Amino acid sequence: MREQGAVQWAAFGFNCVYVLLATREDLRCWHYGFIGTILTFIVTLEANLKSDALLQAYYAGSAIYGWYIWREKARLSDDNISTLSFYYHVILATIGVLCIMPLGDIWTDAAFRYVDALLTAFSIITTFLTARKILESWLYWIVIDTAYIFIYFERGAHLLAILSLIYALVSIKGYFNWKAKWQTTHNTFLSL
Repeated sequence: MREQGAVQWAAFGFNCVYVLLATREDLRCWHYGFIGTILTFIVTLEANLKSDALLQAYYAGSAIYGWYIWREKARLSDDNISTLSFYYHVILATIGVLCIMPLGDIWTDAAFRYVDALLTAFSIITTFLTARKILESWLYWIVIDTAYIFIYFERGAHLLAILSLIYALVSIKGYFNWKAKWQTTHNTFLSL
């Protein structure tokens, strides 16, 4: 991969700010996420991770959607974190798995094409869950970001590999932050 130092560093910085603000439910996270995804799109395209590049384009649109949803939830005083039943997670997992072959078959020359497709499918689902403030989204992110550490490192996108490590660690914090808020608003314990 051609060295893209400045673009990788900028993507790294904007995406770090995004995830840290997201754990705090700060609406500004979506602004940083939007810029970070545009920059990451450039890096992943250069790394021949075509499904991931497509995912970055989706993230840019999701940043707009997430900003709108979080803003409306705050305006309507319905800014609560929710959870999904096991049944819904099974449905989401099934949808994600069913997307692997079509996504993986789009670009036959892509690196890690089926793993990239799997992570792309689940990242799309998980971004939607994060925008809807679903607690378990952080658990999905931990798994997804851990897998991306190895893929990005192998493809020479070392700063994105480090960013994925940071994402995975911050996702643990995000999960516990959101879980504490969920428990406070529901006055119960989550059975996970």
